[in-house]
Amino acid sequence: MSMASRTVVPLIHPLTTIFIVVIFLIFMLLGREDLRDRALRLAGKGRMHVTTTAIEDASRRVSRYLLMQLVVNLLYGVAVSGALWVIGVPKPLLWGVLTCVLRFVPYIGILIAAAGPLLVSIAVSAHWSELIWTVILYLVLELIAGNFIEPLLYGASTGMSALAILIAAIFWTLLWGLPGLLLSTPLTVCLVVMGRQVPQLQFLDVLFGEERIPPPSERFYQRILSSNTHEAKALLDHVLTTTPRAEVYDTVIIPALTMIEEARYAEEITATRAEEMLQEIEELVENVYNLSQTIASPSRVTEKTVVCIPARDLADEVACQLALQVLEDIASATVMSADYNTSDVQQTLAELESDVVCVIGVPPRAVRHLRMRCHQIRLRFPQAVVVACVLSSDDVLSNLRSRIPTEDAQHVVSSLQLLNEYLSSLLYPSEAQIETEGPVDAVLGETVQEMERIDLFDGPEEGVFSRLASDLARAFEAPIALITVMDGQRRFWEAQCGLPAASLTSPESDRDLSICSQASFSESSLVIPDVAEDERFSHDCFLKDNGIRFYAGAPLKAHDDTIIGSICVLDTRPRQLSEHQKKTLVFIANAVMTAIELHADSIPDESEVDEA
Repeated sequence: MSMASRTVVPLIHPLTTIFIVVIFLIFMLLGREDLRDRALRLAGKGRMHVTTTAIEDASRRVSRYLLMQLVVNLLYGVAVSGALWVIGVPKPLLWGVLTCVLRFVPYIGILIAAAGPLLVSIAVSAHWSELIWTVILYLVLELIAGNFIEPLLYGASTGMSALAILIAAIFWTLLWGLPGLLLSTPLTVCLVVMGRQVPQLQFLDVLFGEERIPPPSERFYQRILSSNTHEAKALLDHVLTTTPRAEVYDTVIIPALTMIEEARYAEEITATRAEEMLQEIEELVENVYNLSQTIASPSRVTEKTVVCIPARDLADEVACQLALQVLEDIASATVMSADYNTSDVQQTLAELESDVVCVIGVPPRAVRHLRMRCHQIRLRFPQAVVVACVLSSDDVLSNLRSRIPTEDAQHVVSSLQLLNEYLSSLLYPSEAQIETEGPVDAVLGETVQEMERIDLFDGPEEGVFSRLASDLARAFEAPIALITVMDGQRRFWEAQCGLPAASLTSPESDRDLSICSQASFSESSLVIPDVAEDERFSHDCFLKDNGIRFYAGAPLKAHDDTIIGSICVLDTRPRQLSEHQKKTLVFIANAVMTAIELHADSIPDESEVDEA
């Protein structure tokens, strides 16, 4: 009796736990729809979308995990049955089925499954060969499944790391015993999904989710923060082997500069420490650049000059040094010191007489200082081509353009890659020209007569159209907007926003070759997502001189279908317009034309003046 009690009593607790968990699981499965509805109601209407997404995600991941586990166990059981049959162990099919079933219990299931064939091989074998081969069989299969197949399949299906699966097994086993071990992975998957969907539980996803290596920018910043320049250089060299230099600067170094500036403004690091880190980055980048130059082909010799001016501090100066390296193939760049005051900057610009002035700033407080610097330059040099470069991947380009007036900077870019692309098209326009004589449409005569009759553009209303061009550029998030008027075989701009003054004094091209004339004679609007891919305008010097890549225009058409010009927006990057934006452009053109007609009607006819 005492032996029976000593045997049965220790089993009461685990058996009771198993019974409770099984009953609990059965009732949950039977009432799964009711539990789902209660969870949705508990979350509330405002969180219903998140709750539904979490439930679906958890169900999908658990289902995939169980399916993958079933596939692996079936293959495992088939392999065990076949191998035991070859070895000569009796009842190989039975052992294969037991192995398949018991492997659903993590870690200890395979030990229980292997015990049967091992004991049988000892009992029936006249020598040790069957036992040894059986041990080798289970060891090899478990090593292959546990180290190659299962991590690949389970990690992708559950979204959990291998260490998280092990920790989950220990935790749920201590909590619930054998049932907890059996359900450890599905339960932890549910917790990971909750961590991904609920911000307050995000730590669960961080602790148990699949391994996520921080992006190179954060790793680079951490190496610089810990003064580990050796690993920082190794990281930079590794990224440069597979990624273009400009992209590496935009995605690795510039974010690191931004994090340094943010930490300095938040007083997480001192100004002295921030300056030391910036100097380390500057020296590191210079060393990597000099090393690459020794094995690279020499840069192209160019007569174009660009001046890079820091918006304010040392971080901006380091960014200017990066821009100098990126622009080396298209221009001879000069970097000013961040210690220069306004008079020093203006004096240096007067001496250099560069083709383009680039003002570069690093967030978080770059826009304000950059805008002030651009404004000072344009006041002193109104003819200068000024490009504002706010090195921020978080800010939308349209928001940056709205905060920096087009009167201060003709163009705004948010990365070194965009800066290089814009200056390439601006500094190296195509010199090819086509001399053709297009047919003079019958509408041309009527257009000329209309232009001769309506002469309101030379009056005080001219400022209205200048404001309209500026508002048009902002509304369509474009750096350039034009109100184009045709006069005979010529085109000219009545009002413009975002173009350097030199472009307005260039020789007027034939109207039939003008991109604006295409919009003038279109039915409603003309949108060209990428001008560079349109053969009609491949030789338009105006487009190439100003680096135009996108065009959208609508005709200024009177009620009698007389066309006197067009309004258009242009950009230096390919893009698209939505249908709503296209309709808005046409609506604005019609409104402008209506205003023109009303103004024309208010002007007395010459015959009426003579009679009076």
